[in-house]
Amino acid sequence: MLVHRLRGGSESGGSTSRKSSIMDRGSPIHVRMMRLPRSLNAATLMCIGAAILALYIAYHQHTLESSVNSHHSDLSAKIDMLQTTVDSHNPGHPHVMDNVKVADASHGQNVFLRNGRAVPTLWLMAKSVHHLNHVITVFERIGYQIIRQAGQFDAIWSYDYPFSSGWKQYILAMKDHQKINHFPGSGYITNKMSLSTSKLTHLPKAYEIPKDVAALKKFAAGNPDKMWVMKSNDHRGIKIKKLADMDLSDAGRLNFVQEFVGNPFLIDGRKFDIGVYVTIASVNPLRVYMYEEEVLLRFCTEPYHPLDVTNVAKYVIGDKYTPTRQIPSLKESIDSRHYSMKQTLSMHLKSKGFDSEKLWAAIRTCIREVVTDKEKDIIHSMASYPNPSIFFEMVRFDFVIDDKMQLWLMEFLWFLFCL
Repeated sequence: MLVHRLRGGSESGGSTSRKSSIMDRGSPIHVRMMRLPRSLNAATLMCIGAAILALYIAYHQHTLESSVNSHHSDLSAKIDMLQTTVDSHNPGHPHVMDNVKVADASHGQNVFLRNGRAVPTLWLMAKSVHHLNHVITVFERIGYQIIRQAGQFDAIWSYDYPFSSGWKQYILAMKDHQKINHFPGSGYITNKMSLSTSKLTHLPKAYEIPKDVAALKKFAAGNPDKMWVMKSNDHRGIKIKKLADMDLSDAGRLNFVQEFVGNPFLIDGRKFDIGVYVTIASVNPLRVYMYEEEVLLRFCTEPYHPLDVTNVAKYVIGDKYTPTRQIPSLKESIDSRHYSMKQTLSMHLKSKGFDSEKLWAAIRTCIREVVTDKEKDIIHSMASYPNPSIFFEMVRFDFVIDDKMQLWLMEFLWFLFCL
């Protein structure tokens, strides 16, 4: 199943699938479930998630809930078509959009028609689209017309944060039935310093520079062996040092300092992280979906031990990571048993005497804590927009676990940066 529902901190799920995580403070949304082939990579899975959210956008001048509930049969038909899209990733299946043709509309523009009915339009709000191929593919396959400039649209997919640019005027004019893939104020979560200094349960201790220098020095004096990570909001230049070796006066480059998790749980000697995909469908009321059937496992390109802090390939997981199937202890599960990465990790943890369900429960708890902690800030940022129902956000939470199975949240990425 792709998504299910969790309300008020208690889980509910069907008997044929693992329970999923939704934080839902609003009225119920009836979403039909869909099985996905395990061969799809994480980026494609999330684009399919984008398409499912796009199905909520349509021709009806209603709020999200009334559109879904009032036109449930139409939604079901579109999800059936989306299932065909998923199946078409396998050889032998026809392209799902072969029956769509272009015709001239009365206003002189070309529109897509299916059975004589115009289909919705997606505005790609981006200077370049070469990073958005997955997004374009999925939206086109479920029937969306793609446009590159302002016009009639049902949804906006923005590559950049759109609220401080010349595009804001279009967002202010959006109606309830239209959607855009960012929330104003989402930077409260995606901003590294804002997230890391939130003092939540699963975040390594962090200090803002220069504001918290005195508190940092006090803590470090009682923990002289601690290593610290020098970080900035531009996601570049991560360095590990002891506090005595840091230049805390360089506030131009250094935004904050965070405790280094020096005892990561290793598989075949490699450090790894766990990427969990989440959609924030609404903030007021708060509604959060977590994709439960798969995660993204990324491994460092070099063994962790012996640790050399000058060699970031040992402890920083970047874009060029080692795939799961190249890890000897996990290769059979992925290649021969065709397990998902989540199943593979769960089985490996069980073989080492750990309870993987506690890990997944901790991840759900952490996601709840992070989103609810920033909820008021995002709602405040939305106050100047007349239609709060137009926003949604697709993100990835990146976690590591230590050798005692303690969960640590490392960062939170927009979907655009986590393909």
